[in-house]
Amino acid sequence: MIKNVIFDLGQVLYAFKPKEYMLELGYSQEDVGQILGNSAAWELWREYDRGTYNRQSLIAEMAKLFPEKEEDIRKILSGGFIDGAIKIIPENVEFFYEVKGRGYKVYILSNIFDDGIARLVERDAFLADADGIIASAHHLTIKPEHKIYQILLDKYSLIPEECVFIDDLEANIAAAKELGIHGIRFTSLEDCKEQFESLVN
Repeated sequence: MIKNVIFDLGQVLYAFKPKEYMLELGYSQEDVGQILGNSAAWELWREYDRGTYNRQSLIAEMAKLFPEKEEDIRKILSGGFIDGAIKIIPENVEFFYEVKGRGYKVYILSNIFDDGIARLVERDAFLADADGIIASAHHLTIKPEHKIYQILLDKYSLIPEECVFIDDLEANIAAAKELGIHGIRFTSLEDCKEQFESLVN
C-alpha cells in the first residue's frame, strides 16, 4: 500500500532552463551551445549538486574551463541565476497538493546545490508543505547513488514498499526500484497521473 509520494524537483515540480536564461541575458546561441554543451562543465555542475563546490568555487572551476569567458561565467552564475533559470510548473505543483490532500505524505528528493534549495525554500511557499526534503548538496551524495535514497528512508522512517518516487530520469527511477521503492518516470503530467492511479488503486 502506497503511503508516501517522493517528488524530484527539476523537470517535475520545476522547469530548469539555463539556456533560456542565458539567451535572456543576451548571449548568442553559439555562446550557449559552447558552455552548456561542454561535458566537463556538466560534470562540474553534478559536483555542485553533490556539495563538492559552493557557488564561488564552482565559478572558479568553470573559469578554468572557459578562461576567455570568465567574466561571462560570473555574470551568468550571479545571484539572479536561480530565479532566472528555475521556475515553478504550476500544474505540477497542483498535483503535489492533490496528492497531499488525499492523505499521502509528500517528500522532496532532489539533486540540487545548497544555495539553490535555500533560495527555493525562501521563495516558494509550497515547499514548506512537504513532509520532508532531502537536497543532495546537504549530504554529499547525488541520485542515482543508493546512499541518497537511504538517507531519505532512514531520516523519515519510511518503508520502501510504501513509497513511490517520481523523477524525470530513468536511471534515478531504476536506482529507487533497486531499493524496493516504486517508481514513476515523469514524461508528462497526464501520464504521471495515470501511472499513479494504476499504482495506488
